[in-house]
Amino acid sequence: MLIFGYDLIPSRPWCKVSTQQEIASTPSSTIILLDLNSLDIVTYCKEQNVDCALEVKSIKEALIASALGASYLFCAQDVAKEIQAIANEYLWSAKVITMIEDESELEVIAKIGIDGVIFAQSIH
Repeated sequence: MLIFGYDLIPSRPWCKVSTQQEIASTPSSTIILLDLNSLDIVTYCKEQNVDCALEVKSIKEALIASALGASYLFCAQDVAKEIQAIANEYLWSAKVITMIEDESELEVIAKIGIDGVIFAQSIH
């Protein structure tokens, strides 16, 4: 399981951006978090070999995000299990990531087989 934003485990930072200019001011190791409406920025990230996470709210959006080449599919816990099942079926390279507030949620997410988590307070 991937774990982002936990103090004891080194991980790459995540930063939510809305413009290409904001990407330029982030460290090169940053994972860029975008909503699915930012298609021009997704294309830019792909051209620049910048890992991006796309925020998805449904299986349809996850299908689109995967086809666009997102490295991570960032989704709410209530749809994560369904999206993970589709990702496993089609062997997507994108990893399904859901947000948690507390380490007590780690076990719950691991039991349902989600690729990874990010602690809410660590997204900049």
